[in-house]
Amino acid sequence: MVSNPHHQEVQSVTSCPHCAHDLSAVPVINYEKRQLFDPPLVAVEVTEY
Repeated sequence: MVSNPHHQEVQSVTSCPHCAHDLSAVPVINYEKRQLFDPPLVAVEVTEY
């Protein structure tokens, strides 16, 4: 993991994925960090002879 990512997004869970119970009033007790690495696009250079 990098210590200073270019972008940060917070994704909140508002309902249980199994029973659909509302979790908006439930306090957060833990969180996970994940990072997605997007390699830069490579520019193709064409030389004609």
